[in-house]
Amino acid sequence: MDADMYPPTKVEKIGVYETDAYMAGIRKYISWLELNCPDDQRLAVAKDRLAALKANRAR
Repeated sequence: MDADMYPPTKVEKIGVYETDAYMAGIRKYISWLELNCPDDQRLAVAKDRLAALKANRAR
């Protein structure tokens, strides 16, 4: 997995990515970062994007 390309950068334009499988992938990526890179900025970015996806689904 290329961590620099995942998750996508434009949350407001994700569209087809708002799926359960995609969100599960982000959760897996977050758990991997928590184990291997707990002080990495990518962790905060991934958590923010997951929260944005959840908010988009709730609309």
